Amino acid sequence: PRPELEQDARLRLTPVGRGVVPGGQPLVVRWDVGSIVLPEGVRVEWSRDGGAEWLMAGAVPAAKGELAWDVPCEDVSACLVRLRAATEDGREIVAGPGSSFMIDCSPPKVRKVGVAPVVGGETALDVEIDSGDASGLATTAVWMRLDATEPWRRLAESKVRLVPGGGGGRVELDLAALPEASYQLWVQATDGVGNSAPEPDANTVPAASFRLDRTPPAIAVDAGPGQWVEG
Repeated sequence: PRPELEQDARLRLTPVGRGVVPGGQPLVVRWDVGSIVLPEGVRVEWSRDGGAEWLMAGAVPAAKGELAWDVPCEDVSACLVRLRAATEDGREIVAGPGSSFMIDCSPPKVRKVGVAPVVGGETALDVEIDSGDASGLATTAVWMRLDATEPWRRLAESKVRLVPGGGGGRVELDLAALPEASYQLWVQATDGVGNSAPEPDANTVPAASFRLDRTPPAIAVDAGPGQWVEG
């Protein structure tokens, strides 16, 4: 029969995760063994399903006090971590799990970009991201091109300002240095833990199109027979 697992207050797990952690990157799990002797070391285990199944994250000598766990690159809504070890007399003990946390391995998906069809030297984009992204929207890069025959070019960071908001944000653009023309636009989003969408390529579908127009309209006023005054 499988031995019973029991808590031993001398083996203490330091809180892990706290909110959202990025997938595919190391996460240091720490503990304190106190006076207890654990001849077989400490095993770090994690669960993606609330503790129904525990998977091995790694094992090290107990005195080391920490393990750098390579967090899997997958989205987990409620991850748990615990410690497991065997005492000198063969008892199986555990510490934890503590509070659950999320693993986020997906870049934010831009669902919608709103922009006026004709803009001047300064404009703003209303960017909406997929509500399922746990880490929100942290930064944006704006890419532009004239048409599908042109390569995408990234707008300088100094010309882009993100104002985060619910479900996305507002991106303010300074287009004063660009010539008047019709442009295609694409937004590359990065979330709060560093997950970023790939850069656009020749097959990327534009998120929006607009025409840049800074020329004021010209008018002519009828000043009398055969006389027109332009302004």
